[in-house]
Amino acid sequence: MSGAIPRRLTLKGRYVFPVTSKPVADGFVVVEGDRIVSAGAGDVGTQSKGEKVFDPGNVAILPGLVNAHAHLDFSELDAPLGERGIGFVDWIQLVLDHRRRTTTSMRQVVALGLEESVRCGVTALGDITQPDRPPVDSPLEVTSFLELKALSADRVAGEMERARSHVKRDLAGLSPHAPFTVHPELLTAVVELSAAKRIPVAMHLAESSEELEFLRDGGGPFRAFLEGLGYGASGGTLVAHFARPMDYLRRLSTAHRALVVHGNYLDDEEIAFLGANASRMSVVYCPRSHDWFAHAEYPLRKMLAAGATVAMGTDGRCSTPDLGLLEEMRFIARRHPGVRLDAILRMGTLYGARALGREEEIGSLSPGMRADLAIVALPERDATDPHELIFDSTEPVVGCYCRGVAVIKPRPSASRTGCQPVPRLAPPTNNGRGFMDCWFLSGPTASGKSAVGVELARRIGAEIVSLDSMALYRGMDIGTAKPTDRQRRSVPHHLIDVIEPWEEYSLAMYVEASERIAAEIAGRGRRTLFVGGTPLYLKGLLRGIFRGPPADWQLRRRLADQSQEHGGDWLHRRLLEVDPASAARLHPNDSRRLIRALEVFEKTGHAISELQRQFDVGRPASECRVFVLDWPRAELHARIERRVEEMFVAGLVDEVRRLLAHGPLSLRERARVRADGESPGPHPRPLSQRERGDILSRTARQAVGYREAIEHLEGRRDLVETIELIQRRTRQLAKRQMTWFRGLSECRFVAVSGRFVPAEIAERIMSLAEQC
Repeated sequence: MSGAIPRRLTLKGRYVFPVTSKPVADGFVVVEGDRIVSAGAGDVGTQSKGEKVFDPGNVAILPGLVNAHAHLDFSELDAPLGERGIGFVDWIQLVLDHRRRTTTSMRQVVALGLEESVRCGVTALGDITQPDRPPVDSPLEVTSFLELKALSADRVAGEMERARSHVKRDLAGLSPHAPFTVHPELLTAVVELSAAKRIPVAMHLAESSEELEFLRDGGGPFRAFLEGLGYGASGGTLVAHFARPMDYLRRLSTAHRALVVHGNYLDDEEIAFLGANASRMSVVYCPRSHDWFAHAEYPLRKMLAAGATVAMGTDGRCSTPDLGLLEEMRFIARRHPGVRLDAILRMGTLYGARALGREEEIGSLSPGMRADLAIVALPERDATDPHELIFDSTEPVVGCYCRGVAVIKPRPSASRTGCQPVPRLAPPTNNGRGFMDCWFLSGPTASGKSAVGVELARRIGAEIVSLDSMALYRGMDIGTAKPTDRQRRSVPHHLIDVIEPWEEYSLAMYVEASERIAAEIAGRGRRTLFVGGTPLYLKGLLRGIFRGPPADWQLRRRLADQSQEHGGDWLHRRLLEVDPASAARLHPNDSRRLIRALEVFEKTGHAISELQRQFDVGRPASECRVFVLDWPRAELHARIERRVEEMFVAGLVDEVRRLLAHGPLSLRERARVRADGESPGPHPRPLSQRERGDILSRTARQAVGYREAIEHLEGRRDLVETIELIQRRTRQLAKRQMTWFRGLSECRFVAVSGRFVPAEIAERIMSLAEQC
């Protein structure tokens, strides 16, 4: 969505983050044409003729995000290539294979990446471009770094001819690829051209341990890889390489502006060199790409302490799940808890602009800067540090302005714009009608849903969408009994491995993602089959969910103040007067939910319990394709006991150890946090709840088996006791699941007993479906 530039526009938000100064509560940003006039707090003054004031409500207004390093050529990929921890050289081979196989128009691929970037609040981007790639129009500012490679001196002249042609473009940059593909003569020529034309240079450097080995002695996996491509057949030196990254840094420092991409394995001397040359050299950290290869810990705190300019990039979808720069920033906040949150914000805005040589135009909300803005929804809570509301959150980017134009316009909040409340609040799925053509297969844990689901999907021409709240989490594979690799290869699966264990995921987020995926599957001419055992998700898909009015922070503060004035139980007493049903189920000390219930009543004039009941009416089973596997209790319990024992044989305890080692805090760091209540590192800050406690988020902790395995590793009980406890809790879970299913009129129960043959069960379901 786009709009014409008003003569004067004032945007208001719960917080404004100028970046060059502290966050401003109840702030505003004034834009004239394509420039920022002012940013501050309080009354914006008298509205003049032609001026537009827009208040999206509970949002943060940030400078447009700056992605300093991307490879848009891979934007059509659904997932990174290979698997986490893949060797770097093996991954490069997959990249080359992908380039050979892909038939999609490069213009379409790049357009996908640009569109995704805008949706993620990115307004400026540094892209590594290939020769002869067609230009693509976009509201983003794109600095195009031409990739240059020459393994031998005889190819340097040809590459430099292309380089000299490329630098005639606006916002051009050059990218001598990496030490293992760039002859020193090419690097020297590129740096000299950069200085002469005042353009930036970006080079992948110190990206992997294999690269360092190749620099050191010309051997290792890189030599074998290059020889396999036909280079160095005579046994001579493939590239007249330098001995270490420092040699490259010294040459890059003479460029007009140099971006050291990745820098995963820079040593202390090299980091100090970057700090000493921070005015014209930057390092670009790509956090989730770094994690994909399971590299050694990134020296981020050392870099910041040395004064280095650390920008942020997403890399390409060949090594990262998406192009969301905000998600990269949130990943850093979790992985590096000792780094100040305001520094992380600068990495994704001001430092990215500095890396691209654009800090005079973009990267902050200072007066005179270009009106590039990212609007981020905020969670419904308060925080001592407002940055936590951005980074300790899963709320999305809801708006994006490029040069003062709303390319994604946020919807206004009813709580601030004075919109009239409506008694009935329609759910996002229109009471499940958005999923009427979908199929559903559910059942209790250990009932065989995954195997039957694959057989059923083959028969109906479907793709599978996981209906399991725990399958969302990466690294939690054994304990959640995810579909096997073979099953996932045979039928496309969705909504598996999409978030980290320490992240939270709500029903609303699941329903929204499912709507989008189901529409995409339908667009491919295939059916959607939901498979999993989370009854709450099933109910949300079938009947919709209650969202309620948006947060009204002034009202919430008033209610909190009244509670403090009149006593601790005032909120509960007030709710009892207007909504006895909600008061009966809420604890008097649950102030957050009490305030929300009162807020809904004051905004709509209706009790939240009344509104929620709108979504409790189901359809007859004869109208639905919702099938539940139903085992006799004794047989199901036996399957559960075997399942739990098999999980431990498969390595559940080792899986939990890996989670503890690679979570937001390592075991050693967690011990220090519990000892002194402060995260390690040179930039201490108050810890969030997830940093103080388990690596598992509130929602991930609901997965039976992980909390118990952690307690076993902490010495609270032995292995036999742990297995028995998990078996008992899993049986209890199965009982709760079946209670939920029996309460949904849409469900058809498929009796299963004795020998388990998934294909036969799928055929029975097909027969039942003919009666729908």
